Amino acid sequence: MNYIFAALTGALLLSLSDLCTNYALENGLTNLKHTFWSHGVVYLIAILVALYIMSEKGQISSNIRFPENKKAGWASLMAGLFGFLALLTINYAFSRSKNIGYTVALISTTSLITLVLSNIVFNKPLETKGTIGIFAILIGVYLISLCKNEIAN
Repeated sequence: MNYIFAALTGALLLSLSDLCTNYALENGLTNLKHTFWSHGVVYLIAILVALYIMSEKGQISSNIRFPENKKAGWASLMAGLFGFLALLTINYAFSRSKNIGYTVALISTTSLITLVLSNIVFNKPLETKGTIGIFAILIGVYLISLCKNEIAN
């Protein structure tokens, strides 16, 4: 049950982040300037604080060395690259959307895409409930696509 509370707390925090992002983009910040300040500067400070607080005394350097498992290390770097590119495209979508609620709902197809890709890449089984959920998500995406949400140029 702890993971459910953690996931819902994460969802709330992401929603607050999305609302702040939308406000910043609607009030003159460019996508890149917002990304620099919100993720570049804030993440750097947060990582430095976390390294200091969470590392055992004198062990900070072990947390910043490239992982011994090279494949896992490269996967981590690729995750960062994909996450950064996702951030830029999501911020662009926010700047083009009249209602970020619709946009976030579309972005939430991440669960569908991840479920399908995990089946293909890692051979994770799809359960009947999951398959039904996929179709529910697709119906939702279709309904959202019928809304007039895009800002005219």
